[in-house]
Amino acid sequence: MVTRSALDSLLKNGVGLKGPMATPIVKGHRSLNLTLRKELGLYANIRPCMSIPGYKTKYDDVNLVTIRENTEGEYSGLEHEVRQSSLSLSLSA
Repeated sequence: MVTRSALDSLLKNGVGLKGPMATPIVKGHRSLNLTLRKELGLYANIRPCMSIPGYKTKYDDVNLVTIRENTEGEYSGLEHEVRQSSLSLSLSA
């Protein structure tokens, strides 16, 4: 549960630490992550990814950033229904 005092602390201090949060799988229940995004007005989730010198990985010199917009689709809390008639698939050989 995200308490009002935790949200107030984030707003006052401008910083916070968050770990994994479990949300009950119950229809109509707002996820805790969605609550934080909405209450704090977070527009995007920014995830930098870069190689660490001296740490051997499959790929070298990785330096990229993934940006996921949070105000539309599944991450916004706007539900939608996919209908069979609206799906199409085209295969070519």
